[in-house]
Amino acid sequence: MTHIFSKIFSSGPFSAVRPYLGGSDRPVELEERAPAEPTDGFERSDGRESTAPPTEDMRRESARSGMRVALQAFPQVVHLLIDPGQDWGEKLSREVGLPLISLTNEKIDCLETELKKPEYAGGFILEGHLADSEAAEKLDGLLENTDPSDRRVLSWELVDDKHQEVLDHYINQDLLWMVPESSNPSCPDQARNNMVSCLTGLPVLN
Repeated sequence: MTHIFSKIFSSGPFSAVRPYLGGSDRPVELEERAPAEPTDGFERSDGRESTAPPTEDMRRESARSGMRVALQAFPQVVHLLIDPGQDWGEKLSREVGLPLISLTNEKIDCLETELKKPEYAGGFILEGHLADSEAAEKLDGLLENTDPSDRRVLSWELVDDKHQEVLDHYINQDLLWMVPESSNPSCPDQARNNMVSCLTGLPVLN
């Protein structure tokens, strides 16, 4: 019996692996097959219909794919996970000159139309908490064409378990920046500097 071995061609998390025969350097010759005849709809190639419904992940990916075509890449996006009533978004908007979108006025489902307006072409500030990780995924779909290095998600403190769910979502994507607490809460300049320090590298600070 012929043994098949694997040979690694490069190092790192995405190493290329190909099957090899008998431990030699001769690659396995795979039999070429004619492409299957096209079928209508979701029929199986053997004539039986597939009864498995699309999974939730498939639905989400389909929705995100549609959004990916619809929206441009924004040069900078800052999302403040904070109560809009604290006015941090408005203050930052005035200081850096980026338009502000508040989630108290705009829901995630309405953002697709809103973000097509020309005033947001240079980037924007988004303020407000997301309901859960599903809402965060919808927002990711709208910003799919934006380079992750041009995004910042800022958070100050935990609000509840749903907030932790959103933080975990952005931690996994390496987008979350936790704003340091001020050693002197009564000093607004220190709080402002702590927030702005998380925006280093964005065009707005250059």
